[in-house]
Amino acid sequence: MKYIGSVQISDTEMKIWVHQDECETCVWLFGPQGSHASVSKRLALPRLGASEFFAKTYSGNSPLREPLLNTGLFIDTGRRVPSGFVDLEVWRLTHP
Repeated sequence: MKYIGSVQISDTEMKIWVHQDECETCVWLFGPQGSHASVSKRLALPRLGASEFFAKTYSGNSPLREPLLNTGLFIDTGRRVPSGFVDLEVWRLTHP
């Protein structure tokens, strides 16, 4: 895992960590006292491009969307992929 930056969520600073391998990009947030959130979602299909991932921007993660995009570390590609009752956004790392 690699630390790539931080983001302010409400009154808490969260550290952004990324893991990449040949198959996928995973993104997590870690805060004080072990608090954490997964920003990425795993799906077998469709395959994504290099440094792209399915962003979890629904339900409890919805307040994370704008602050994360405002860091400049991520780009919303505009693509959406249906998964159950939600459409997952496809994001890309700006500096993989």
